[in-house]
Amino acid sequence: MVFLITLVTPLLLVGFMFSPTFVTSRSPKDDGIRHVEVYHKFKNFLTDVQPIIKAVLKDMPPGDSYNKYRQDLEGILKRINDKSAGQLCFDKHFSDLDELVELMKNYRQTDATEEAKAVLKLIVQHGFRKYLSQQWFRLKKIDLPKYKESVEKLDKTDEKYKVFSEKC
Repeated sequence: MVFLITLVTPLLLVGFMFSPTFVTSRSPKDDGIRHVEVYHKFKNFLTDVQPIIKAVLKDMPPGDSYNKYRQDLEGILKRINDKSAGQLCFDKHFSDLDELVELMKNYRQTDATEEAKAVLKLIVQHGFRKYLSQQWFRLKKIDLPKYKESVEKLDKTDEKYKVFSEKC
């Protein structure tokens, strides 16, 4: 149990527990360009995590006791790939990331079912911890609330920042 908690702890840090060191003293123009770069990292994070989720679904034991977890993971994949809502991609990616983090938190609760623990173990076995450790250096300095607030203040009519007004 402690082993699994240790393995998943970096994920929890990805989900809104960033240090506030993202605030910079550069010009707003430089910050805007950096915001675009950070946004693409989050977007890629959700794209790149999909093969891990698919592998877990493939290896998940059959049976009714795993249906909830199968539906959870299929729901995450569907949500990540759903482009029908017409919402801002920027908002959608952060919402999807939040849902993924909440799901993992539930799977690692001390009172989680044996099935949840088994699914979490599969997630770790399929490289999620390794993947997070590779991505962590990119994500660790971001304060998501401040980041979102800063992005909302950017001039979205500026060609460089049009990515923040794209619809999914």
